Amino acid sequence: MVGTPAENQQRRAEEAARRHCIRTSLRESFQADDEEGNDHAEPPINPQLVKAFENLCDHALSREEYAAFLTNMEKEGHKRDDVSWDFARWVSEDQQKIIDEKDREIEELNGGIQILDSDLADTRKELEERQQELEEQRNIVRAVIAGSRQMTPAPEPTGKATSKKFPDPSIWKSGTPSEWKQWKMSLHAKLRNNSDWYANEDARKDYIMKVIADESWEIAEPYFQDDAATVDTILEALDYRWADPMEKQTARSNYQSYLQLSKPFAEFIAKFQTLARTAEIPEVIQIDDLRAKVNFDLQNQAASYEPKGLRDFITYLQRTARNLEQVKQQRQRVTARRGRGGGNANGSNSNQRPTPNLNQPNLPVKPQLSQQRPPANMQDTSRGECLNCGKKGHLYRQCPEPDQPGRDDRIAAMRKRLEAKNAATQQSRVYELADDTETAQGDENASLMPENE
Repeated sequence: MVGTPAENQQRRAEEAARRHCIRTSLRESFQADDEEGNDHAEPPINPQLVKAFENLCDHALSREEYAAFLTNMEKEGHKRDDVSWDFARWVSEDQQKIIDEKDREIEELNGGIQILDSDLADTRKELEERQQELEEQRNIVRAVIAGSRQMTPAPEPTGKATSKKFPDPSIWKSGTPSEWKQWKMSLHAKLRNNSDWYANEDARKDYIMKVIADESWEIAEPYFQDDAATVDTILEALDYRWADPMEKQTARSNYQSYLQLSKPFAEFIAKFQTLARTAEIPEVIQIDDLRAKVNFDLQNQAASYEPKGLRDFITYLQRTARNLEQVKQQRQRVTARRGRGGGNANGSNSNQRPTPNLNQPNLPVKPQLSQQRPPANMQDTSRGECLNCGKKGHLYRQCPEPDQPGRDDRIAAMRKRLEAKNAATQQSRVYELADDTETAQGDENASLMPENE
């Protein structure tokens, strides 16, 4: 049971008194029984037997040892029943002595506990008085600050407060770094949306004074008394206590490992900007990082684009990602219709030529290149000659001749030609993607054209 120190002290004293009363009454009843059963007092125990009893009980006693002890006493001339009775009396008296010692120790401990309870009650009373004094001092400081600001009138606002009251943040006392970050955002939102309510820095400081308490108040109190301190200074001092000191380092680590992969661009760019803002990454570096972090299709489209700034580059990537998604959806629709046995996207026969879109100007024809990509690990055998010995009929990897001069140069030249072919093939894929988009849009416009036109 939990209670006040005084109640606990009183309960322990009552329990000690009750135990003492029970022991006293039992001892008196035993003595009365002894007096009624015996006309004379029990004779004292023989000192020799006491010595033998002490030697016998210096370790754990078994029944066999006790029986052997009684036999030995009987051989020495003592009666077996008298020895057994004296042994029982001696054990009882010895246990009673131990109980009395423990009772005295308990009484001493209870006295010490009473003293500690009294000291604890005095300490709590002193703490309460100290808290009241601190609260009075805080009220005096608030009154002094308010009086000084009334004596120095602030510039009159240009007009009355017309904005609707924005919800106040909760009173901040303490919390986790994430809770502190959310509370600070709520505070900034309040001061921003009701900026006409707090026309100067003193008014904003007065508001912050109302929404913090406990340890946060003790941290910010010196800044409230300093007329040169600003709201940003107060929040910076509170950041040292409640903000996460490793937030910037964690954001930098996550920023370095963050990639788009298969995520939608809208989801990717939202988290990318959050990490970059938290990690304080410059915009120039963000542009270069965006080129490397977007997926393969966006990298190809943005390879030759020179943005004017970060916002311009993000807008370009958003538009390009949207166009690529439209092309992908158009191809899926065409594939689905062909799978159902239809023709092209307009439902006509695939042998018929699509109706041209008269509302769009003629687009330049893209060069049609081969879609087959040559493998990069194979030799260019257009001339059928070995790059080592110059003979036909085998490749340089299977050449039986030893390495000839100029072999490595010829192999390097062959690899450059293959890389050029790969680049041309990739560029043709981009042209074909654009052609499919324009054709699909033209087919849809033509299908939506009224018949009377």
